[in-house]
Amino acid sequence: MSMKKKQVWFKTNLDYDATWKRFQESQIIRGGRDSFGRYTFYFKDPKEVTIQITTHSKLSITCPEKMDFKNILERVKPLLVKADGGPAEILDMIMGPDETAIKEREEKIVLESGERVDKKAVKLAPLIIKELREHPEYKYSYIAEKYRTTVGYVKKIASHWKRGLLKYH
Repeated sequence: MSMKKKQVWFKTNLDYDATWKRFQESQIIRGGRDSFGRYTFYFKDPKEVTIQITTHSKLSITCPEKMDFKNILERVKPLLVKADGGPAEILDMIMGPDETAIKEREEKIVLESGERVDKKAVKLAPLIIKELREHPEYKYSYIAEKYRTTVGYVKKIASHWKRGLLKYH
């Protein structure tokens, strides 16, 4: 039986190459692999923790569900480097660890028209609507990048929400 894991994504101002080098030199990281602009590293202890950095300055922490990702984040922060060699910063949490809350919101979303919306769009709908409500000045492309989806998904959710077809029960 496999251990349940959670994944948390952050937007940072890290430089991919400088951070990659720092991770390679680190005593707390073991090995790693590169795949299409995403580098995956493994913690020496605890071994169940995986860290990813992307060429788009994103950071991911994957750890057992019962583990506090914040402790891992504090251990990783000193390894994050900007292009000028200075310490990188965590700018925003893109996707949080509370999948239960997301699933509960997912189950409450229905389209009054009965139109089928694919699983990805439904999962992101609460997050997208929150952005639209709180920051109407945001462009769809910014929201799409923030939630690692397409502008098309954001437009579809926004359109349904604005026309009153997307309801929470």
